Amino acid sequence: MNMSEWTTSATYFPWLHVQEYFNRIDSVVYRDAINMAHELHLIGASGCPRCSRAPADLTWFSITAPVAEWRVGNGRVGFITICPDCQLQVDFLVDDELTELEQENFKHFGTIE
Repeated sequence: MNMSEWTTSATYFPWLHVQEYFNRIDSVVYRDAINMAHELHLIGASGCPRCSRAPADLTWFSITAPVAEWRVGNGRVGFITICPDCQLQVDFLVDDELTELEQENFKHFGTIE
């Protein structure tokens, strides 16, 4: 999936940033990570506002905010949901625990991941 050329509005993160994280998906752990994300966030996730695709049927993957957001204290980690048919960023579901860990890491080392 090549999101870097999508022209729809980027609701949460620039499409190039989203594409970068999509390209990092590790197929070995992906299914387990998404099962965990569903356990934590599916109940509060939204379906596609355009085509009504159910949250569980969207493309889910983990993402971390760009470094610029961490520098100003707004960095977050979570799962983004994408509707590939409508080319929309549907939800950004923040993982509070991982965000807290990354905030500490960024304070100490000035980097994420």
